[in-house]
Amino acid sequence: TWKDKTNNKYYALAVIQREQAQKLIEPAYAMIDSKMKTMSDNIEKEENKWRALQYAFAMEDLFAQRQELDEEYKIVSYDKLAYEEKSLNNFKNSYAKAFSDVQIIYEFEGFEDKIVKSKVIEALNSLGFGVSEIKQEADIILHMNIVLDNFSSKTTDGLYWSTATANVNLKEAK
Repeated sequence: TWKDKTNNKYYALAVIQREQAQKLIEPAYAMIDSKMKTMSDNIEKEENKWRALQYAFAMEDLFAQRQELDEEYKIVSYDKLAYEEKSLNNFKNSYAKAFSDVQIIYEFEGFEDKIVKSKVIEALNSLGFGVSEIKQEADIILHMNIVLDNFSSKTTDGLYWSTATANVNLKEAK
């Protein structure tokens, strides 16, 4: 250990044996991957889209735990990207499938604000949901009503105050 006097930071140098460190991390991977495999298998065989989606949401915490392990694994295994990367990709595919199987159509009324509209759609897309305006067979109907009120300032001519309210309803199409 040493202290850099120019910036008052402390530094430490450690030496680790990579093989031993990998052997310590791998059981944690095995436990997480086992849980992910169970969730992934459940998603694949589940006929109910909503239950499959519940399994996918349950996987999110496992992905976060695995990401933490990956950070450590990169240090002790500098020549590998991730532990059992192929199985991780299979889990991610099952996770994405649960979201993409749920189709959402949207309806907007009131003030036509493209920014609000696009942000809502982007948020749903970022989760993996397919969102469309086209009337098709859908699982969820997203209905958004945007109300915009303008009123002029009592103290400054030409200045207007605005308030906007967005009411969002998601309902099962059936």
